[in-house]
Amino acid sequence: LYPETVNYVKNGSFEAFAAGNFANWTKVGDVVIAQVTSGVVEGDYAAQVTCPTGGNGLLIQDIDLVNGQSYRVSVWVTQLSGAATLAVSDKGGVTNLQTAVAAGASLQRLSLTHTAASGGIRVLLYNQIAAGSAYFDAVQVEDGTTTTDWVPSIGSFIVESTAATIPSVHTLAWDSDAAGEGFDN
Repeated sequence: LYPETVNYVKNGSFEAFAAGNFANWTKVGDVVIAQVTSGVVEGDYAAQVTCPTGGNGLLIQDIDLVNGQSYRVSVWVTQLSGAATLAVSDKGGVTNLQTAVAAGASLQRLSLTHTAASGGIRVLLYNQIAAGSAYFDAVQVEDGTTTTDWVPSIGSFIVESTAATIPSVHTLAWDSDAAGEGFDN
């Protein structure tokens, strides 16, 4: 069976992290990020995004999509301090910016619908005020206007194995001789 929903976000569960950066995400401004095991909804890790006092920073991902089509963008967030925010804009900038802000410190899912322009959309994760910290996980961009269960992006959990065993194949053939013996092997 194949999932009906496609998640266009790459590394939406923040599993890929090396040298202080999340794969497929870009840090902008004064932001401190960490891969953490708190606030996890999917996979083993979440992203902690912290904007220090007096700072202004965010984590972004630009996604190539079809202009004029509506997409539902969602993220699970646990606000630690400040005002944890999901924002969506046109790809490559902040034109047509829309935001959803966490209400309180409990785990919650923020979601927005955005119509793609400029060749796609930009997903932004940050704190709306100058200082704050939050856990973000299970970021999803999907077709349409309805938020569905989280789906890993293509390739999220593919692991290469070098110890694969291929079972032997036994071929059966139908024996159509006069004796009518059935299958030969």
